[in-house]
Amino acid sequence: MTFTYEIENDDGDVRATLEVEAEFEPVVPGNRRGHPDNWTPDEGGCLEGLDITLNGKDITNKVDDLYGDGTYERIVLEAKRLDNRGSR
Repeated sequence: MTFTYEIENDDGDVRATLEVEAEFEPVVPGNRRGHPDNWTPDEGGCLEGLDITLNGKDITNKVDDLYGDGTYERIVLEAKRLDNRGSR
């Protein structure tokens, strides 16, 4: 999945627009048929990788240094939200 993530200053003005590419592992559906002892939950769907670029340059490992601690984690949460997988 690819999306943009905007970094804003305290006034709400956009300081930078980052391009984010997130890769999730496939979801393997669980089994909910038959006897409940044989049921299994869904598996997979976890975030496998995240690449963050600014003007075509990779800043994945520098994003917290450039835009403040926690920026990387906020981008991860946004990727999960957009993928509708919640906290997996």
